[in-house]
Amino acid sequence: MDTLISARIAELLQKLSTGSLGALERFWQDVEKTGTPLVEELDEHECLVTFLWRGQEDTKAVSVFGEILAGALTPMSQIEGTDAWYKTCVAPRDSCSLYLFAVNPPEHRRWPEIDLRLDPLNPKIYTCPTDKDYPDRCFLLRRTESLLELPDYSPSQWLNRRPDVSKGDLVEHQFTSAVLGNTRRIWVYTPAGHSDQPHKLAVFTDGWEYAHLMQTTTILDNLIGEGKIAPTYAVFVDSVDRMSELNCNAAYLQFLTEELLAFVRSRHGMATSAEDTLIAGYSMGGLNALFAAVTRPDVFGRVLSQSGWFGVADDAEAEGAIFPLIREYSGAPARVYLELGCFETWDPIRVSSRKMRALLQQKRFDVSYRDFPGGHVFTDWRDSLGAALLTMLGR
Repeated sequence: MDTLISARIAELLQKLSTGSLGALERFWQDVEKTGTPLVEELDEHECLVTFLWRGQEDTKAVSVFGEILAGALTPMSQIEGTDAWYKTCVAPRDSCSLYLFAVNPPEHRRWPEIDLRLDPLNPKIYTCPTDKDYPDRCFLLRRTESLLELPDYSPSQWLNRRPDVSKGDLVEHQFTSAVLGNTRRIWVYTPAGHSDQPHKLAVFTDGWEYAHLMQTTTILDNLIGEGKIAPTYAVFVDSVDRMSELNCNAAYLQFLTEELLAFVRSRHGMATSAEDTLIAGYSMGGLNALFAAVTRPDVFGRVLSQSGWFGVADDAEAEGAIFPLIREYSGAPARVYLELGCFETWDPIRVSSRKMRALLQQKRFDVSYRDFPGGHVFTDWRDSLGAALLTMLGR
């Protein structure tokens, strides 16, 4: 049984212990009216969240998966002799999380073999948009997942398109690299009505996700339209083999600097100074962004790393290849924005992120750091992206 117990579960346990007739059925009737998960006040910053599942006769085990549970498939506890399964955790009041249930998950699980289900008592869902060129690709475990929004959560103010803000242009190209020997999609964003003004350039790896899942063009439209940041062009670079390309890959960096940027700058007259050029990415893309800035400081002077992956998967104390590069670096220090979600409690990413921040500060990089209320998933990076861009591109 869980050591962390919500008041609602504790009350049910007490009633059941005294033999209260109908207590369980009344509990389920109340839950059906109020919905799930159960959310209870803890203090001004946090609340208790209790996930519930009503089992059947053949239910032997239930787990719940969500970023709020450190992105892990987490076993639930059964109230003995009942159909009630629960898992309680603590979460910031201003956070949200996608989640799914697994009923009778296999002991040695592989994700494709697990029957993942929505919460039947929560009508809120999130459906991942479909990539028209790769309709079977999905960046969640399921195309549609249940959505939990806690009491003080509100989406980023920069995500909603504003009728008084002009919309920039987004044009897709097929780009062939002689260096890498492959072809990929890229998207070029041109801000509305600012062609004759000084501007900046932002390069985003995992381009489809940033352009189409994370609403980056809408964020840029709003920030530029309200005069919060300078007019900014953006290039969104699709991934072909991201685990190789974004892992401190010199050939990929050569492709970016010598082929891709030459192409887009020749067509659009974009910024050419390192100080005005930002490279951004999430997870492995955050690693690549930092690698780019210390390898080609003449090209990239600003780094935006969302939940950057700097460590080694099976050893929390081990350092990834980026650490010695930065220790030996003697060039001009870049401006760097690092962020990590409060649900990202897996030691290899949390420890390596803390070490990276300390090392960058020691090397006199201009570091901005933020713990955001979320996890290792694009819906949370989307919510935090506006604030990150404001920090890195603000006037």
